[in-house]
Amino acid sequence: MAPKIPTVALRQALLQQVLTAVNVVNVINQQYAVANLFPPSSNPQPILYFADPLTAEFATFGVNPAAAELTWDRWPNRTMTVQQLDTRCVDYFKTPTVPPNDWFDDYEEPSNSLGPAKALNLLGHSYRTDTVHLDFSPRATMPRTTAAKTMTTANYKIFVQRFRQMVAADLPWFILALALCRNVKAAIMAGSVTNYDSDYLDIFLDRFLKNHLPSHSLTLRQPLGLKGDPGQPTALYDLAGPGFSIPVLFVSRGPSRDHGAKLAREVQRNLCVLKKARF
Repeated sequence: MAPKIPTVALRQALLQQVLTAVNVVNVINQQYAVANLFPPSSNPQPILYFADPLTAEFATFGVNPAAAELTWDRWPNRTMTVQQLDTRCVDYFKTPTVPPNDWFDDYEEPSNSLGPAKALNLLGHSYRTDTVHLDFSPRATMPRTTAAKTMTTANYKIFVQRFRQMVAADLPWFILALALCRNVKAAIMAGSVTNYDSDYLDIFLDRFLKNHLPSHSLTLRQPLGLKGDPGQPTALYDLAGPGFSIPVLFVSRGPSRDHGAKLAREVQRNLCVLKKARF
């Protein structure tokens, strides 16, 4: 039987599943709230995708949306229907009244900027034309740096523990959102879930796939070491499953750490290899 081709209805059905699970009052969500994961001043909307996963030809993967994204001036409606939220997310980079969060400038230098090219510019991609962003978790949380500065050591330890649990528990939604990306030919993921090397995005995702998905389902395999800075791994993976296979560049430092400088440097350094791999 041929695999079902994703449609707008399937995209919205998945988004509805996420909306329901995030908004329901249960033990898991209460544990996250008690650990102060969510800033009280932010709109609690989950964001499953930035741009349209159905049409995108390239993708970037991150941990979760920034708390600065879900401010009330950017997302003034507390209760959105699935259709409203879907439209807002699909048109995220095309809404003139609410520009994209500055975080995305670390992946792509705006067209009117005279700054150095970023990773997407070097590869000939853009969020405004062919690229979608997916996060391991769709929930915006307090930044870990802010939590570390404002919490006691004991409370911050709980914060990190719950944050890691949240991302792991939400990863199935990322996998399902990824399944909608039938036109995506390659992707980049950068950074880590926590400050520990054992929680680099590639290691975290690989651990989840091996522990929770059947071996014939989705795998992150055949890593190819690339030229990179000493002690900061850069690798090329094949993320593959039934009817699905894309090369994924992993860079250890997330773009927000240095405004995308390392990420752009690693892309430039390995540009020939990446182009051969369909980037």
